[in-house]
Amino acid sequence: MTTDWSKIRRTAVRTAVFACACLSISILIACRTDYTADAVESAREYALKNLRGITASQREFVRFTQPEIYEDLVFPKYVTPLLETGHHKVEKMEHFPTAPGLDLMHSCVVWSPPGTNAKIVVVGDGERNMQFWKPYRVLIKEYLPADTAFRSACAVCARYARNGMLYLSEAERDRIRFSDPEEFCFTKLDIPELVESLDQELESEWEKYLQALKGDPLQISQISLIWPADEKDKRIVFSGYTRTGSLMGWQLITAELMKKGKLDAHRLTKEEIEEIEVLPVPERGLVFPVQLEVERTSGRTAPDSPQTGGSLILNR
Repeated sequence: MTTDWSKIRRTAVRTAVFACACLSISILIACRTDYTADAVESAREYALKNLRGITASQREFVRFTQPEIYEDLVFPKYVTPLLETGHHKVEKMEHFPTAPGLDLMHSCVVWSPPGTNAKIVVVGDGERNMQFWKPYRVLIKEYLPADTAFRSACAVCARYARNGMLYLSEAERDRIRFSDPEEFCFTKLDIPELVESLDQELESEWEKYLQALKGDPLQISQISLIWPADEKDKRIVFSGYTRTGSLMGWQLITAELMKKGKLDAHRLTKEEIEEIEVLPVPERGLVFPVQLEVERTSGRTAPDSPQTGGSLILNR
């Protein structure tokens, strides 16, 4: 009888230990906060399976090196309060508490193989900690320098056309919004009162003092961005002023639907353009996805992966 009870106790102890071990493992798995290493391995397998047209050395580079991860926020996660919203002064979703760890992110796992200017990019979506991240596309992409001044000027023109040029057709407004201008050039459209007001607005007392020391008047040049209109002999012209001789710092002043002949008559000549001093533009960086709230994940590094030794997280 004693032997039977001993066997029962040993069996019960073993069962309890096994149950505790399983419970502990389950708790540890549930408390996991970063799934970047798993996502990187999924991206590596997806790239090696679906990539075509790369060399053997580039394939080995993907297999054994550590990638970078480019992230961009798709939409943040807001936690709905447990109590009825009538008890809270909450009218918009943005006023709800946030859960940054559950934000939906557009995340790209990126390798930069040597010997090429292009990058191997595996595209996928998932939570900020890359839980539930799944790849759905792999591509070889070259990141080009961003002409931020030009893009900013185009955005200003599109916004002004949408809100202030209601006489344009839908096709014309869409053309301005979704396509680049056919050209931008130096012009001399006659709006002197706006030039004087701009001169007064842009010049600070310190700038006036520096210009007085140099003895040179402040240079202001007019640049116009031009889109084609529905009528072949007309153009949609957005004119603004800049002190840099380029679209850097360009400010929109006026816009109108103009006949092509009038526009051509107000272009600067080659000799006049050569007299304009173009100030140096800061070096442009690569186009990277923009992280809207960098402080949420700034500086985090992925846990070590068996093959990669970790993955660098970039928030640009």
